[in-house]
Formats: sequence, structure tokens, C-alpha cells
Amino acid sequence: MRSRWGVLAASLAVAASIVVGAVPASAHATLLDTSPGVGALLDTPPGEVSVTFNEPVRSDATSIVVIDEAGNAVGGPATAEGATVSATMPSDATGWHAVSWHAISTDGHPISGAWTFRIGEGAGAAPDELVEQARAGLDASAGVRIGWTVAQWSSTIAAMVVVGSLFAMAITQGVESQRRLALVTIGLGVVASGLGAGLNGAHAGPSVGWFHGPASDVYVARATLLALVGIILAFPADRPSRAIWSHLPGGLISTAALIAPVGSGHAAAESGVATIAVMAHLALAGCWLGAIPAVLLGVRAGDEPGRTVLTRFSRAAFPIFLAILVFGAIGAWVLSGGPGQIAQDWGVILILKIALVLMAVLAGAWNRFNVIPRFSDLPRRETTAPLVFEIVALVAVVSASIALTHNGPPQEVEPSGPIVVESTSDGSDDEALRVQVVIDPGRTGTNDIHVYVTDRIDDLGLTGTWDLHVTVRPDPFSLFEVDEAVDVRP
Repeated sequence: MRSRWGVLAASLAVAASIVVGAVPASAHATLLDTSPGVGALLDTPPGEVSVTFNEPVRSDATSIVVIDEAGNAVGGPATAEGATVSATMPSDATGWHAVSWHAISTDGHPISGAWTFRIGEGAGAAPDELVEQARAGLDASAGVRIGWTVAQWSSTIAAMVVVGSLFAMAITQGVESQRRLALVTIGLGVVASGLGAGLNGAHAGPSVGWFHGPASDVYVARATLLALVGIILAFPADRPSRAIWSHLPGGLISTAALIAPVGSGHAAAESGVATIAVMAHLALAGCWLGAIPAVLLGVRAGDEPGRTVLTRFSRAAFPIFLAILVFGAIGAWVLSGGPGQIAQDWGVILILKIALVLMAVLAGAWNRFNVIPRFSDLPRRETTAPLVFEIVALVAVVSASIALTHNGPPQEVEPSGPIVVESTSDGSDDEALRVQVVIDPGRTGTNDIHVYVTDRIDDLGLTGTWDLHVTVRPDPFSLFEVDEAVDVRP
């Protein structure tokens, strides 16, 4: 008995040390300022360009790239001092320039951005070629992005199936086909996790090397932990009574592999509550949806073994689902800031994921109340069809979860009405001059800009027709300038 507890304690210690060593600190860097400002119109070249964050970030010599109108890189190598990253500018620079930057937060999240500014005279907006070149320096190639997503998706599904297989084996006196499934899935998971660790570096930015990404360490940790589980499963228990001692350490280590990337995701950047909730949600989802392939193999083993496997799993699945629901709701609430803060894209994906989970629940309910009571009388196809449906739901749910991590929970919603900005100036004892700008409807898309200028006491000599110059910057790269005649009335 003492040796069994020693195996369990050693398993926990190994899993914890690998995961903790791979998880970065949970702070999310925020851009506070750029110099020159976004869309600045300068008379003379600045000595340097810089970006300032709310905390120090990881950067290198290529973290800031300055491009002139001819498409040439003109800035010096980037250097960091505290929370500011800067690069020098040539003293004879003129015309439009684009600045693209990238860095990595202390929580491991890659962050990037770009903006334009003009030195001296020039067009009212940056050339399209310059804008496209600046944007190209922000993101990895399409092939790298697709490869990283596929590796992340495959690695997560593999880890979930390993967790679920061990859970199913622990509660149902597992059959040999379930152990083989776990071993094959471990092999696939190790390969996918290793590929994900490499691609995460290239995905973080064009200048970031393989295996140097913000999440590379946690995917190396996942691959290592899955390999340890494979070693455990390669030597099955010699007696059924000891089987639990093979499944429990393997289950704990595989669960650590499954939840490891949470430490470098959005949850870790929010709070400890979000991290715990998302980890619990993911681990329980592995025990439920991840177990379906192993349950399917158990059902196919024969009438009596199949009924036993399906019955025991069905009894365990409902409380697990309730726990998934609770932890998922807590995580979604904390990450989104509440229902009123869930913006369109993230909210639609979240609703889709909930719908897919509910469809899997309906399939499980069908098994419990219709298949199990008539298991011996039903053809094999009808006993396995709901499980096949749940496997499809597993793949879809993981896909939706990956989409949620890539989009990130938005914390702000667009204004619900027109934006009004007003300024007044005192000419005497009363508010003499009032300038009011109304942006209607005040959300993404086409907006009307209304400018009202009023000399309220006709004491400033402003009454009459004035030329109003309006500069509008809808994004970091575009600048629109409009000159309009404005009647100032008393």
C-alpha cells in the first residue's frame, strides 16, 4: 500500500513541476502610448519612435520596424528600457512613415500593432503600399497560422481522449482495445504537441524562431507529460485489483497535460478564479466528452460488457456535466465581464459551443433512457449511433473552444448611441464659445459627423463664416482631412 501511495505522490509531483515550470506569470501588457502619436503630422523628424506599455515586455532588435514611403526600413534596432521599446530615426526623414511593432507580455501573449505618421508636407493619407507592408510585418504567414491552429486543435483533442480513456477504464474495468486507443492517441498527442511548440514561435511573429513562442514551453510540457502516461500504460497492472493504480497516476498526469496551456491563455491574464474555473471545466470535459471513443470501444466488446460500460459511464456523466456547466459559466462570466460585455464574435462562438454541448447531452440522455434498457434487443448500429454522434460533438466543441481562445473575450462593447464631444470657452462671465461634435450613430461603419460652433453672447467677434478643417482617423493607417465652411451664429 505504501508503494502505491508513493507512485501516486511521485506522479503528482512530476506533473506539477513540469506544468508550473512551463506556466508564465499572469499579467497582460497594455499599450499606453506611442511616440509620435497615431497619425501625427510633424514638421521635423523625431529623434526616435517608441511604444510604452503598462509593464516591461519581452522584445528584441526587430521589435520595432520603421518603413518610409519607398518601402525601405529606416529605423535603428529596437532597444528596451523599462516598459518602453524604442528605435532611432534618421535626421533627414520626410513624408509618410509606418511603424510596426511586436512584443511578448510577461503572461506569454504576443502583442503587436502598427501606426503611421507624416513628416513635413504630403498626402492626406499614407500610401496603400506602405500600409500593406506595415501590416505584413505584424502577422505570420497563412501557412504558419493554419499549421499552428491544426497542431493546437489536434493536441487538445488527443489530450482530452487520453484523459477520457483513462477515466473510462477506471470506472468500467477497461478492455484491451481502450488501452490501445489511449496509447495510439498519446503518440498522436506527443507529435501534435511538439509541432505546436515549434509553430507557436513562428506564429508569434515573423522574426520569432521555432520553439521560442510564448506558449512553446507549455506544449513541450504537454508532450512530455503525455509521454510519461504512455510509459505507465505500456506496463499494465498484472492483476485487475491493481488496475486503478495504473489509471489514477496516468489520469492525473494526462489531466495536467490537458490543462497546461490554460496557464498561458486569456484566463491566466484575468484572475486566479478564471484560471481555476477554466482548468476544471477542461479537465471535466476530458472525463466526459473525451471518454466517448473509449466507451464506444467498450460497447462494441459484447452485450454484457457493453451494457456494463455504457451503464457505468452514463451514471457518472450527468454529475460531470453539471460540474462542467458550473465551471464553464464561472469562467465565461469572469472572462467576458458579464452578459452585457459579450461582444458579437466571441458571444456567437460561445453560444455555438453551448448548443453543441447540449446536443451531446441529448445524445447521452437517449443512451440512458432508451438504449440501456433495451441494450440486448437493439442492433449494434443503434447502440453505437448516439456515441458516434457524441464523438462528432467532441470534435466540434474542441473546434469552438480553439476559436474562443484565438478570438479572446472582448471587454468593451460599442457605444449604444451617438458620441457627443463638447467644449466651451469663457469669454466673460458666461460660456461664450461652444464647440460641439456629434458622431452618429457612433459605431463601426459609416458615421455622420456634425460640428456645431456657437458664439453665445456675440462678444468674441466670431459670428460669420469660418473655414473648418476636420481631420478624421478611422484606423491607425488612414487619415481623412475635410475643409468645410461653417456659419457661426449668435
